[in-house]
Parts: sequence; C-alpha cells; structure tokens
Amino acid sequence: MQDAGSTPGWEPLVIVSGPVARALDFNHGQGVMRVGRQANTSVGRFLRLYLRNVAGLRIPPGAGDKGSIAGSFNVALAEDEDAAAAMGWPTFAMDQGFGREDSVVTVQSVVAASPPIYTAGTRALDHVQVLAEVFGSANAYWSFTGMKYARWQPLLVLGPSIARVIAAGGWSKDDVRAYLCEHVTIPARQAERYAWHLGSTAFTLEGHVRDGVLPSGYAASADPERAVPVFVRPEWIGIAVAGDAGRNQSKGYVNNHIQGGRVSRKLAALER
Repeated sequence: MQDAGSTPGWEPLVIVSGPVARALDFNHGQGVMRVGRQANTSVGRFLRLYLRNVAGLRIPPGAGDKGSIAGSFNVALAEDEDAAAAMGWPTFAMDQGFGREDSVVTVQSVVAASPPIYTAGTRALDHVQVLAEVFGSANAYWSFTGMKYARWQPLLVLGPSIARVIAAGGWSKDDVRAYLCEHVTIPARQAERYAWHLGSTAFTLEGHVRDGVLPSGYAASADPERAVPVFVRPEWIGIAVAGDAGRNQSKGYVNNHIQGGRVSRKLAALER
C-alpha cells in the first residue's frame, strides 16, 4: 500500500478468486461493484479503514493522504469463474499463475474507471472493436505513466454474455489482449504532452526507448503524430468475467502504474 496517499487519489481494488469466494458468498453477478453484499463490501471497507487508521492516510485536518480530489473505496470484485470455465477460458487467478481450485487474493490500484461499455452483435469483433474504443480511450490519457514507469496493469471486466460471444467466436483472452495492443493507439506528441502537464517535463518516448524502458516501436520515427500503443504489453492487461449475465455491459479500470501494481497471493485452505 506504499504510495496509496499520492495525489492521483487512487484506491486499491481487491479481486477474490477460487473456492474462498464461493465459501464466503462473494457476489460476482449483477451489481458486483456496488456496496451491498456483505463479503464484497466488508473487504473493501476494511482496507480503506486500514489505510486511514493504521497507515495514517488521512485528509485535513489530518495528514498523510494527499489525494487532490480522490474518491471512495472499491468493494472487492469476484469473478464468475463458472462462466469462464464454461467458455473454455482461464480464470483471472489462472492468468496470474494459479490453479483453478486455488483461493487467491489479488490487489491492485485503480485510479479511474471507464463508462459502462455496452456492446452488441453476433461476432466477437463486433464487441472487441467497441471495447477497444471505450476501454482504450479511458486508458489513453493515463497511458504515459505505463510508458514512463514500465509497469501498468489495466483491468477489463467483461460481462458474462459478452465474454461468451467473444469466446464462441474462437477468441482467447490473449487474442483480446493482442487486439487491444494493436488497435488502441495515441499520438506520440499527445502522450508526451500529458506527461508534461503532470510535471514529467523531461519525459520523451525516444529517451525511454534509448534507455531500454520501452520497445523500439515507440521511437519508430521522429514524427510527433506517429501512433504509439496505449497498452505497452498485452500480458499487463487483466481480464475478468463478472457482472449481470443478462445484460450486454462491460467495464474497464485504469491502473496507477508502479503505485499499486498488481500483486496476487494464494490463501491457505479455508477452515469453517
């Protein structure tokens, strides 16, 4: 939780996976990110209170929390793992290197969220194109932080019905990630301009390529209008299946680079 009181005002997001989520009745369906279900809400609220009362991250008249505007806590997210399994996709925890029956807790920072992303159509591409547009635009402004710090792990939460159409079209999660990396771009000039406004006045894509931080494609030419990828590495994009199975909605979450990078841990066996 280092840097949890920094000026962007990011909040931790806890993702609970495996048998523990079922045993403790975590919500993975309709209203998954809404305050209400005891398990999801209690975890998110506890973490916010811990940061405030133990870590000492308090707003004035206290001190420690420097979030300029900030926001409130996130409830914990659980994945619809049965839906993921039915379509032949690995679960979110499996993407982090764990087994399907492992109980896993993941924590990462979230600095912003996309609008609700409604998609329709019978082809996988019908959905993935819109996801790229909306999820991509939600991340584009903040993408220079991933370029600068070489760690940035956005999260895409796909509604079960949307994930089902994509999977039925023969797409894997890695196919979705690859499409996002290839098709979501930002002009180089704009990424550097956003960095300058934040105070990173010395940041240049060419410099980071020269220093080995970024792939060579980010300096493929000197044209300031050249398109560069918003998502630096496909494997950094998290994909989870959750939400209302009866609606065609997904949502994206913007990670705050090295501050609150994604960390997953396996839990000991649950005893009740």
